[in-house]
Amino acid sequence: MALALLCSFAPIGVTLAHAAPPAYTLTARLRTGYRPEISVRVKGAGPFWCTLDSGAGDAFLLDRATGEASGLHGARRERGFGAGPDSVVDEIVADAVLQVDKLRLPRESVHLRSLSGDACIFGTKLLDHFVVEIDYLTPEVRLFAAGGYSPPPRAVRLPLLFDSNGRPMVVARLLLQPRDAVMADVLLDTAVADQVLSLSKAFSDEQHILRRVSKLITPPFKAESIGKIDLLATRIGRLSFGPVGLDNPVVMLFRTATAAPGRMPDGLLGSGFLHRFLVTIDVPGASLYLTPNNTYGDPAPQWWWSAALPLLPARQ
Repeated sequence: MALALLCSFAPIGVTLAHAAPPAYTLTARLRTGYRPEISVRVKGAGPFWCTLDSGAGDAFLLDRATGEASGLHGARRERGFGAGPDSVVDEIVADAVLQVDKLRLPRESVHLRSLSGDACIFGTKLLDHFVVEIDYLTPEVRLFAAGGYSPPPRAVRLPLLFDSNGRPMVVARLLLQPRDAVMADVLLDTAVADQVLSLSKAFSDEQHILRRVSKLITPPFKAESIGKIDLLATRIGRLSFGPVGLDNPVVMLFRTATAAPGRMPDGLLGSGFLHRFLVTIDVPGASLYLTPNNTYGDPAPQWWWSAALPLLPARQ
């Protein structure tokens, strides 16, 4: 059940220290479940603590009641989608200035939407012209100029893929059972609290995941993402990305299809995995760097309802 030791893999890619200091260092904090937040002003209003969401694309969402109380009102409407079965109509505030510490982002669109539990959501695609480094331990978010970043010595480099909305994805290997593995294109989703991995209904159905895993249970809750999502849960032997990974994680299986148009990623890689690393999203260089931190060796998260899922061999 324990993870592999750090010395058990060889780093991939450049092994130098940072070649240049960050252009910006953003104050951050972690919410319950390892969700990173940064402080943002909107057209001078705020500051608001916003979830830093690598799964939100280039969207900036502000809670409608919070925005209207700050004098923000939309000039047009736009339909929005998530991983859930419904859609929502946002009020759009155009040409807004977002101020994140010393970084100024002019002419951005603000989506006013009723948010449950969030003041606002900041999509990391707004920062795609930087190399974005998320330090869960400090916590800080550091922005480096494109071409001005060299990863730490223990960093593992993975090729970065992009979905149809330009959101960052990587290829994962899922050891479902001994001698039975499947590859999946998973979306980095820093806003998913606690969970390690969720698989879409379309991917699970195409790959017959429900028949290939050792046991399924129904967790005592549903997921929420613009509508409620029915879930099943299972345990797999190992989730890995090249030489790094996690043994015996609980994996959530969406059983409700999304209303979003187009093909969605095969799954969502959540904060239950990502917080174990210094995570560097280098969109200009089409690279993801994962540098294990001192939580890397911690076992996969467990919950009372997951005790019925048996442990599996993890090294095949």
